[in-house]
Amino acid sequence: MKTILPEHIYGNSDRLFLNTELGCSSACTYCYLPTEGFQIGLKKNDESHRIDGNLLIQTLLKDSRTILGSNGTIFSIGCFSEAWDPKNRKTTIQIIKDLLKYGNPLQLATKRRVSTKDLHQITSSPDWNGQLSIYISSTTISHWQNYEPRTIPPEKRFESFASCRELGVDACLYLKPLLSGITIKDIAHYGEIMQTYKVPA
Repeated sequence: MKTILPEHIYGNSDRLFLNTELGCSSACTYCYLPTEGFQIGLKKNDESHRIDGNLLIQTLLKDSRTILGSNGTIFSIGCFSEAWDPKNRKTTIQIIKDLLKYGNPLQLATKRRVSTKDLHQITSSPDWNGQLSIYISSTTISHWQNYEPRTIPPEKRFESFASCRELGVDACLYLKPLLSGITIKDIAHYGEIMQTYKVPA
């Protein structure tokens, strides 16, 4: 089993970022991961820093920074990886389900589509009580292929809002990073998306 690195559980007692993978299969041109020493555009057989989800949780529960409970540490899943990538999704779902029992707020940011079928695995858990918030990330709609070539089209990502609404999962539109002169071009379209899907934030 691979050794867990500091970046697998990163942050402080207010907020810890949880990563089962360090590196990302997306290849966003603005990505900060290469400056942290991690690869982007990962392919199936590339060397990675993937660890088992059970090891992550075991280590998390022993970590002195972890404060359990509804007023405890916020657990943000992903920041050095794409947690909803097809390679990571099953493990991410299991981590969320395992952490629900402790009551902590959970966050997930993704550039992938979150389907009703996948969400149902979480919301049908006996411990589900609305702890999870999902941030659907977008930097540009009209120029996404130039800046996010190995993600999925933003319009497909935005379908996640309907899935979240159907199953009572909080979701917001996550505009990050803001690209100078680029993101602003789609501001009206973003407004339409928020109205269409009744996105609250």
